[in-house]
Amino acid sequence: MKHINLISKEPFFPISVSLQKRIIFLIFVVFVVYNGLKVYYSFKMQRKLQEDIKILSLEKTRIKNLIDQNQQDVELRNSLEKEFSKDIDNALLVKKGAILNIFNHLSELTPDHVWITSLEIQYDNEKFLRIAGKSLNKKEIFIFMYNLKKKNNNVTLINIQSGDGHEYSFELRLDLI
Repeated sequence: MKHINLISKEPFFPISVSLQKRIIFLIFVVFVVYNGLKVYYSFKMQRKLQEDIKILSLEKTRIKNLIDQNQQDVELRNSLEKEFSKDIDNALLVKKGAILNIFNHLSELTPDHVWITSLEIQYDNEKFLRIAGKSLNKKEIFIFMYNLKKKNNNVTLINIQSGDGHEYSFELRLDLI
């Protein structure tokens, strides 16, 4: 036969049933509040994202309008350039021989250590050629001027400046006949 113990066992939880119910209720309330706050935060973030999408959409529309305006400006500029280039091309064809002649003479007359950085040809009321360049020394600039004076006596030194290091910048004016 088996012995039966008639002494009551202690409950698994040493706290009372009413206290257990209160704790469970408190945990349930905290859980509901926590999840409610998460849902509220999600809706708030969704509204913020929708507002950002609206702002970005407006910005996208503004940029598209700017691109369209820019495209129209480019098309207008291209059409104007095309129209003006016809007139310029005709004028250059007339003066082409003189310009080619000037470039050929300059290439022959320019010493090795002289670099021409810009040319400005004025062929209206006054006819002159403005030459800007650089050289490693002043002597080469004066040799260049001497070479130009052999071809055309009207050569004027407008400006000569010492640059950084051993480099000199110069500007000459050659009056054309």
